[in-house]
Amino acid sequence: MITDRLKLIGAAALCAVFLSTTIWLFFAEATVKRDRDRLDAEIETPVTGFRDRLATCQAQSRNLEGAITFQSEQVAAWKAEADRIKAEGQQATKAAQDRARTLERQLVGARRAQPNPGETICEAADRTILERVG
Repeated sequence: MITDRLKLIGAAALCAVFLSTTIWLFFAEATVKRDRDRLDAEIETPVTGFRDRLATCQAQSRNLEGAITFQSEQVAAWKAEADRIKAEGQQATKAAQDRARTLERQLVGARRAQPNPGETICEAADRTILERVG
């Protein structure tokens, strides 16, 4: 008798555990489904969903890469132009310095050809010739 009663109490306790577990699983499943639906909506909603936002970001990334490439090409072109202008400037500076030295030598030569005080033009010419020759 006691064993039958214990069996009955044990079976009832076991049924209570199974019943409470089943109820808990029912509500847990509902919560999981609700969360799944919410997350699916966050992913799939047009414009604000993660998929559309990712596609927008990828398109913007491609646009930015194109802009960066264009800017890099522009910078390279500007550098090439600057290098060309710099080289032209250096050539012009060298040419101007060479011309200045030539003019300075001519000026020195012209001053030597001028008569010194008390010297005639012929004497100045003779002196200039002797300075250059000898």
